[in-house]
Amino acid sequence: MAAFEPSKSFANLQLKQVEASHVKKNDFVLVEGFPCKIASVLLSKTGKHGSRKAHITGLDVLSKKKYTFVGSGATMLHTFKPEKSELVVIGIEMKDHRLDCLNDVLQTCFVSASEEQCKLAEQLQSNEANETKTVVVKVVRVPKIVNSKAAIPEFELMESVDEIRLN
Repeated sequence: MAAFEPSKSFANLQLKQVEASHVKKNDFVLVEGFPCKIASVLLSKTGKHGSRKAHITGLDVLSKKKYTFVGSGATMLHTFKPEKSELVVIGIEMKDHRLDCLNDVLQTCFVSASEEQCKLAEQLQSNEANETKTVVVKVVRVPKIVNSKAAIPEFELMESVDEIRLN
């Protein structure tokens, strides 16, 4: 069974570069290499001898941790559009913390999940009152910088279980 790979490239994530002064609230930006949804943007006015400064605060899409960027408004930041998909849970591997799923083209795949998420999926799946319903997991895929020291930053795709529910 293969890992969840609806897109093996970053093309679907629309990874682009934008100046820090053009970032807006609710945009998705890599802040300190972490995929963040922007919570606030403060821009200073240009000074007599300098350029505009940006103070950008974002919440990590995967861990909900806060990250801040403070720098020139001309600094280029990576923006992206997260890829979201819903998968039907067909099996649960508790010891590996893994959900076996079917995607929209009926291919089997697996998604890593926390112990609590696996227990919730198992509980929903085993409830006899829910026999006619299926357990659905919503997965979010975002880029993350793994080597920012290189001349060209290296990215990897990260995925996270966003929601588990009955459908």
